[in-house]
Amino acid sequence: MTVYHNMGGLDHFKEGFTQMKLLRSSLVGLLAVTLAVSAMPKAVSANTELIPGSRLVFPYVDITAGRQFFLLITNASNTITAPTHLTFYGQNCVRNDQTMVLTPQDVNVVSVNTALGSAGALGAIPAPAGSKQTPNDGVGWVDVDVRDVANLRNSPSVRLNALMGEAVMIDTVKNFAFAYPAASSQGSSQAFTTTTAVISGNTRTVVATTGSTVGTIVTRATAGDFANAWFGLYETYPSQMLFPAFFAEDLCTASSPTLSAFIAIAGPADAFRKEAPGSELNSSTGAVTTLVNTSGDVFDGEEHTTSVSGFAHQLNGRLCNVYPTVKARTQYAASGGASYATLDSTLGAVNAVGWFNIDNTQATPVGPAPGSATLPNNPDFSTSNGFDSAARQRGMVGVLFEIEAGDLVAGTAVSTGDVLRNWQDPRQISVLNWPCFGNGTSTIGVAQTAKNCNSTGLTGNWIDSNTHANK
Repeated sequence: MTVYHNMGGLDHFKEGFTQMKLLRSSLVGLLAVTLAVSAMPKAVSANTELIPGSRLVFPYVDITAGRQFFLLITNASNTITAPTHLTFYGQNCVRNDQTMVLTPQDVNVVSVNTALGSAGALGAIPAPAGSKQTPNDGVGWVDVDVRDVANLRNSPSVRLNALMGEAVMIDTVKNFAFAYPAASSQGSSQAFTTTTAVISGNTRTVVATTGSTVGTIVTRATAGDFANAWFGLYETYPSQMLFPAFFAEDLCTASSPTLSAFIAIAGPADAFRKEAPGSELNSSTGAVTTLVNTSGDVFDGEEHTTSVSGFAHQLNGRLCNVYPTVKARTQYAASGGASYATLDSTLGAVNAVGWFNIDNTQATPVGPAPGSATLPNNPDFSTSNGFDSAARQRGMVGVLFEIEAGDLVAGTAVSTGDVLRNWQDPRQISVLNWPCFGNGTSTIGVAQTAKNCNSTGLTGNWIDSNTHANK
């Protein structure tokens, strides 16, 4: 959880966020620790343990008026160059492709405002009727992966488990900022080898993919960026997740709320031998596809519960709008009411709080769907190309952030903000969410073997032996 206050614009961003203050009480940290102990997975998973991967997902970017958004993306390898592809999605599925090259141990700062040029590059409409999303352009999410040296939209994705990412948003109008980590996903493929290529006039070591399948996770069709053939896989994102704590909002109808919560959830391409990272996610007819269809429960501080549901291409908005059954803090009853209760009185707290877990009921594609308005139309979706044609729930990545407009710091009123990324729920049914990462096999469509799993493990090749951690 990262908190910054009294930012005063971009100058403070350049100064390294020298002023910090924790908005949340110690109880929030206690709740998070409790969940970590009780819900600890049996295997290490990159998207919960912040291990560098071959893919990153940022579930929320916002370049609406008054907001500056930055992505800090790092190549942790000390020997291999990472041609990196960024796919920006708006709330209407329309995408915008950007590329950059991360040399060994390089970190790049991407100004989303500058890269996209205008809020219209992340379109809000058309949207599915009844979907939960903000009505304005300028809100979306980002899928990032390592590709071969060509780094084109339809070039192969490759295994280089060295990407790390951090998102930073600065609101120059409401005077707050927050940061959150990207959700990483490790990739697995056939044996990893390197070659050299000339990039921007410099000779760089890159993954050896051009003209072969060595290091390739997935190739792409020449149009639509659809997966063509799978030679490996990516770790999947969870279809069930938890947000460990939040403070209840002020009334949603308030013109200038003192405390407001905002949630954003993206349903990225299922890259466990289904959809390629960064591929088209709208239907073949151009209709906006629902990627996040959530249902779940919200719990208050005394274990009362209420059900929530909502759907969208990218679900986002104030918590009270996305999940209206979550009541404002002024509507709770301290002695066992319908919505929110006080915290345990022995801790001396009086704030109305809650936490929740949700499930994505939206299924992933099971094959090509020509003419379908509900599934991506992938003409290369066939078992002969290594595809997994079994249905499963689509994974999610989400963030929740809150702001308070009149918090007192040393007697001075300032604005504050903080953010929580979702926690993975280990109770999910699909074993595909805990894949084994080894060197893979040379046969298309054959799963990773027990030998590979035991010899390298999840963390054994987490940066492909190309960092100081392994030298």
